Amino acid sequence: MKFLVMAKIRAGTPLPSAAVQGQKEVINRFLKSGVNDCVYLFPDGGGFGIVNADSGEHLMQLLTEIPTYPFLDWEVRTLSEFNQGMDRVIQALKSQGL
Repeated sequence: MKFLVMAKIRAGTPLPSAAVQGQKEVINRFLKSGVNDCVYLFPDGGGFGIVNADSGEHLMQLLTEIPTYPFLDWEVRTLSEFNQGMDRVIQALKSQGL
């Protein structure tokens, strides 16, 4: 399964530099191993990545490996492959006569 994972620094929470360094190391390990397809930062703080995980529980395990985990607010969306998802939408519309 693929997940869009977005994180932003929790308001009023200082980030220890060691935790940020650790985050960089873990994310680079995830990128190298294929756990993450990509990771990008937002210019105004925070960032997002596409994460490959077998389940929500597996995703939670991966996220809690990140040293900055307790300092961030997280938003997670499950992703669906585009063509398969669009085929389902088209079929649903056709079944309603649309």
